[in-house]
Amino acid sequence: MSSHFQQEEVLNFPEYAATGYRHSSGLLHLDIKQQGSLPSLNSQTAPHSTPEPKKKSTAYIAVFFIKTPSHDDSGLTHALEHLVFRRSKAYPHLSTLFQLTSLTSASINASTLDEYTCFHCTSDNRYDFELALEYLIHGILSPVITQDDLTQEVYDGNHCGVIFQELKGCERKPDHLEQMQILRGDTAPQRIHCYGGVSNTLGQLTLGSIIEYHQTHYQASKIELFTVLPDNNEIAQLHGLLDKALTRLGQSKPSAKTDLSTSVAKSDASAHTSSEKGEAQTYQESPEKIYTWWLDSGYLNLILAQFDELVALVDKAGTKILAISTDFNKLQQFALRVISRPNQIQQTQETLLHYLSTQNLEPTIPDRRNPRYPEQINNIIQFHTLRNTHFKVKQCDLLEQLKQPPLSSRLAHIQTNGKKIHDNLSALKAVFSSVHEPLAIPSAICQVQLKHYESKTSSAVSGYCKQSKLPQPLHILYLKLNQLKENEHSPAFNVNVTKASQAKSEEHWLCSVSIDSDEQLTAWLTSFVLGASSLFLQPRLSGECYSIASLYLSDTKELILYSAFDINASSRGETVSNSLKGISEETAFITGALSLAKRKLQILHLAFDIDKQKELKSNLNQITDKTLVGFIREIQRLITR
Repeated sequence: MSSHFQQEEVLNFPEYAATGYRHSSGLLHLDIKQQGSLPSLNSQTAPHSTPEPKKKSTAYIAVFFIKTPSHDDSGLTHALEHLVFRRSKAYPHLSTLFQLTSLTSASINASTLDEYTCFHCTSDNRYDFELALEYLIHGILSPVITQDDLTQEVYDGNHCGVIFQELKGCERKPDHLEQMQILRGDTAPQRIHCYGGVSNTLGQLTLGSIIEYHQTHYQASKIELFTVLPDNNEIAQLHGLLDKALTRLGQSKPSAKTDLSTSVAKSDASAHTSSEKGEAQTYQESPEKIYTWWLDSGYLNLILAQFDELVALVDKAGTKILAISTDFNKLQQFALRVISRPNQIQQTQETLLHYLSTQNLEPTIPDRRNPRYPEQINNIIQFHTLRNTHFKVKQCDLLEQLKQPPLSSRLAHIQTNGKKIHDNLSALKAVFSSVHEPLAIPSAICQVQLKHYESKTSSAVSGYCKQSKLPQPLHILYLKLNQLKENEHSPAFNVNVTKASQAKSEEHWLCSVSIDSDEQLTAWLTSFVLGASSLFLQPRLSGECYSIASLYLSDTKELILYSAFDINASSRGETVSNSLKGISEETAFITGALSLAKRKLQILHLAFDIDKQKELKSNLNQITDKTLVGFIREIQRLITR
C-alpha cells in the first residue's frame, strides 16, 4: 500500500464489507468487497438475506463523489461536470474522452445530483480502467477551462452549446418541462434549485463564477472514491496510481484552494465579472396553484410505494398529485406536491391524512437509485447514501408534517428560444481542414497479452458482441427511415435510398449504411475509429449538437451515423461527408486507432471459447489500414451521393 494512504474505517454488512483508506491529501477511498456483483442495497436497512453464490466479478468500477451544493438555478454544477470531462492539463485535447470510450473497453460518464456530482468509470480490463481513472482524477483536480470551453460546452448566448442543446431537448418533454416550471416557480426558503440548469438561465454563468466554484469544492480533501475491484491485490496498485497522480497535481497534502491560474485562459475581464441575468422571472396565470408539503427523507420510500393509491384518491378530490422527485433540499426533505384550486386543497389534505393514517409509517433509508443510471453505478450511489446516513432517519411524524398548511406557488414561465439554422456552410467546411487531434491512448497497451479470464461479459450476439442501441430521441426518425426504405419515392424527410439512407428532422440527423456479412468486422472497427476522431466529433466539440456518434447494429447489420439536438441537422450529412474525407487522409491516426479498435473488439469477445477467439484474431489481421480507408471512403461516397 502507498505510504500516503492509511486505513481509516471498515464497514461490515452481511453481504459485503467496505474498507476505507485516507490519502494524505484528504481524499477518501472506500473499496467494497462482495461475492458476485454488488448486491442490490435495499432502501430500508442493510441487506439481511444471503444471496445465491455467484461467479466472482471481474469488473472494475469506480465512482468519485464530490459534494456540490447548488445555490441558484443557473446550472453551475452541471456545467462544471461537463467542463471537468472536457479536458485537463494532462489531457489537453477535446477528443480524448471520446477516444477512451470509443477505442478502449472503458465506460466513462457522470451524474449531477442534488447534493453531489458523481464521475464514474467501469471496465473489465485493468489497463483500460486505469486509463479512465487517471483521466477522471486529472480532470477533476486540474481542468483547463477557458471562455471558449464555456461557450462551446455550455452556452454561447445564442443557439450553440452542448448543455444548451441538452436542456432544450429535455424541455420538449412535457413532464420535464413541468418539473422545471415547478422548481423555478417555488420561492420557499427550503426550495430545491434547478441544479441541472434551465435553458433560459445558462446565460447567468460566467467563467469567473465557475472557476471560483471549482476552487472551493473540487479539492482532494472533499473527494470520496468508491471502488469495486476484483481482488485485494488491486488496492495497492490503485493507490500507487492515485498517489502518483495526486503528487503530480500538487495534492499530496490538504490545501485550502486548488490553483487553477495556469490552466485558466486570461480572457477579457468582463468574462470573469459580468453576469447576464436575463429577464425577470414570470409566472403562468392559472386558477390552480402548486401546493407543497416538505417531508423528511425517511418517508420517501413509503410515499413512492403508495403513490398509485395516492394518485387515485387525490384525483377523486379533483386535484392532481405530481410525480415524486428523489431530490432532497438542504434539510434532507423531499417535496410532496399537488396541483389544486385553492377551494379544493383542504379536502385533498384531509384525504391524504385519512389514507396515510391507516398505513405503517415507519421511516426508512431513502432509495436514491435512478433508472437512467447503470445498475452497478446505482448500487454504489445507494451504498453512498447508506454510509452517509449511517442508517439514522429522523423520527419526525409524517402525519404531523402533513397537517401543516402547504406552501403555495405558481408555475414559472420558461421561455422557449427560437431555433436558428445556420445556412452558411463555408465556416463549417473549414474546420475539417484543421489538424486532427492526436491519439492520447498509449499504443503500448496493444502489446499486453489479453487473457480469457479477464472478462465475463455475456454480450455475445450471433457470434459478435452487441453494441449500444440508438438513443431514444432518434427512434421515431429511425422508424420513419425504415418505412421510407420500403417506399423510396416518398418525398418526406428527404431520404435518398441507396445502400446508404439518410433522414433528418428539425433537430436530428440519421444515416444508415447497410453492411454485407463479410464486412461486419470492418463496420464495427469503423464505428470505433470514427467515434474517436476529432474531425467527426467537431460538431459536438464546438457545441453545435448535443451528440454525434457512430455505432454498428449487429441485429440489423447497419452502420449508423447520427447527430442529436443539432442546430445544423439540415446540413449535417454534408459536413459529415467532409469529415470522412479528412479522416481517410489521416494515415497516422488511422494506423493507431485501428490497432486500438481491434484490441477493443477482442476484449469484448474474451468470454468466447479459445477457438472462437483465434478465428476472430485471424479475421482482424486481414483488415489493414488500407481496408479501413477504402471502407470510410465508400461511406463518404454513398453519403455524398
